[in-house]
Order: sequence, then structure tokens, then C-alpha cells
Amino acid sequence: MVADLDHQIAALQRDTRDRQAITIAVVVGIFASVAAGLLVPMRYPWLVPSARSLGMMFCLLVPFAICVGLGQVVYQILRWLHR
Repeated sequence: MVADLDHQIAALQRDTRDRQAITIAVVVGIFASVAAGLLVPMRYPWLVPSARSLGMMFCLLVPFAICVGLGQVVYQILRWLHR
């Protein structure tokens, strides 16, 4: 019974540590989307004619989606390595 509890606690600690990769990816994604949302419209104004255009949505969402996707890939690799 105690050995099973120790195994469960170790698995929970490992999973919590591995989830930090997703947390870091979300934070980096937020900063990347803000940077791209400010930089791309200033640098290439013809791509984003207005703040409500489809180009502006891509400037804000694509960097975030890429960073979160990479974080998920890193998380899955870490879980696969720790099996």
C-alpha cells in the first residue's frame, strides 16, 4: 500500500515538472503574439490594413499557436522519455 502511494506521488511530481514545458510555451507564446501583433503591422502595413482585419488575427494567433504546439510536443516527448 505504501509503495503504491510512493509510486503515485513520484508520478504526480514528474507530471507536474513536465507540465512546466507547456506553461513556459504559453508565456513565450503570449509575448511572441504581442510582439508580432505590434511589429508586423508597423513593418508591413499592407498586410494588416486595419485592426479588425484577418491579417491582424493571424499576427496575434499564429505565434501563440506555434509556441503552444511546440510546448505540447516537448511535453509529450518528456512523458515518453519518463515511461
